[in-house]
Amino acid sequence: MYVLDLENQREMNFAYEGGAEYPPAIAITAASMIKIPIMVSIFAKLDEPTPQQALTLLQGMIEKSSNDEADLLMQIYLDKNLGPIAVTDNMT
Repeated sequence: MYVLDLENQREMNFAYEGGAEYPPAIAITAASMIKIPIMVSIFAKLDEPTPQQALTLLQGMIEKSSNDEADLLMQIYLDKNLGPIAVTDNMT
């Protein structure tokens, strides 16, 4: 998955392994793709400096592709029961 900035045509690739960038054509499961909007929603909700607990959970969610950390982030920082809906609302 990658993002293309339409203003300056800059590409941001989210697929890395061992520090090497993967081409954007690799397959990523839908479970992993939702983690980007979760991360965006968390950063949008929190004030700077980002709490260390949130940073630790974000790191685990992204680097280990951990669903447990994704769930905890939404429960703690978005809504205990409706975190996925909060993410959806934030993306629309």
